[in-house]
Amino acid sequence: MGFNIHLLMGTVTREADMRTGEKGPWVRLSLDVGDDGKPDLQTVFAFGKQAEAAGTAKQGSTVVVVGRVSTRSYEKGGQRLFTTSTIANQIRVINTIGVPGNSPASDDDDVPF
Repeated sequence: MGFNIHLLMGTVTREADMRTGEKGPWVRLSLDVGDDGKPDLQTVFAFGKQAEAAGTAKQGSTVVVVGRVSTRSYEKGGQRLFTTSTIANQIRVINTIGVPGNSPASDDDDVPF
């Protein structure tokens, strides 16, 4: 028996790609989870209610994802290629750029601590 739990926190690098399939809505997000200025891009897929939550994330928003790692393969030009992504079980948008009250505090704000 194994565990497949993937926890990510990162910045959305482009607008959510929201679509509707046979089983309902789904979304693909691209997250930058890198540190030290080095990008580390992760692809996240969400379905159903999680897709609706992820659809509110705009480019530059901070998102936390709990899910599982999924690897699949496909053929391209006669070569077998592999891709790895995260299938989200839970998504929380920490802040949404451009929505009043959801942007991070600026350095000019009075912080009581």
